[in-house]
Amino acid sequence: MYIKNKVSEHKFIVLLFMSIIFVGCTSKMQSNINSYITQHKNINKNINSTKVNFKMATDIRDTNIVSTIYYKDKKKKEFDIDVDLKNWYQNAMIRELKSAKMYDENSGIDISINIKSIEAQYEKYSIEKDNLKVDLSIEVVIKQEKTTSKINITLNQSRYKPMILDAQGFDNILNDILKSSIERSVNLVLLKLTDKKGL
Repeated sequence: MYIKNKVSEHKFIVLLFMSIIFVGCTSKMQSNINSYITQHKNINKNINSTKVNFKMATDIRDTNIVSTIYYKDKKKKEFDIDVDLKNWYQNAMIRELKSAKMYDENSGIDISINIKSIEAQYEKYSIEKDNLKVDLSIEVVIKQEKTTSKINITLNQSRYKPMILDAQGFDNILNDILKSSIERSVNLVLLKLTDKKGL
């Protein structure tokens, strides 16, 4: 009986250990995108008390792959992210608009975002100064009555990273550029709507 219990205990420990390894590996196949936290950079810019409603975000990317590890210009690993970008942008834009005191569901001005692309690339064993790069492209659509205006936003970031083994290595740069895209979007909407020429 003692020997049988020992064997059962050993099997349990082995299975538990293998489960931990499995969970750890799978969790690193997706980059972790944090919920948006406003830095209140637009809070004092809404001098005309402009009000808008955020209608929706649409993901028009042609792939779910966000990050790629390259070695000698050949793809070695590809990763996606752990959030639905449409929902992330929806929540983030509303938070930033509220921070800037611009958000009003009953406003006659509707804002939408088309997510066109987000691509991060890491060149393994590269001696370049910036071996980690990310590009993001979105389109902000402003609709007021029968008038529609569009703002195309393209952002780029780069930095040096000594080693990236999995999706976790892309976390910081992806979170940084997504956060910047929200701040930039609200700022440009505000500038567009307060322009004397209007839409």
